Amino acid sequence: MNEVKDSIANIATIGSIGMSMMQVQNILTVAILVTALWLNIQRILANRRKAQKEKDQLD
Repeated sequence: MNEVKDSIANIATIGSIGMSMMQVQNILTVAILVTALWLNIQRILANRRKAQKEKDQLD
């Protein structure tokens, strides 16, 4: 499941960068950038929680 989250976040980031280069509507570009940022933050937090759980189980 993590691979899917990573892929979606990366696609959103790349898509928003492409849209800003093509000067697509600013509001749409900003919305996609915010969504990509949110997805990446969620992915990072999930990875940290998983690593913390694994660390706690080892102790």
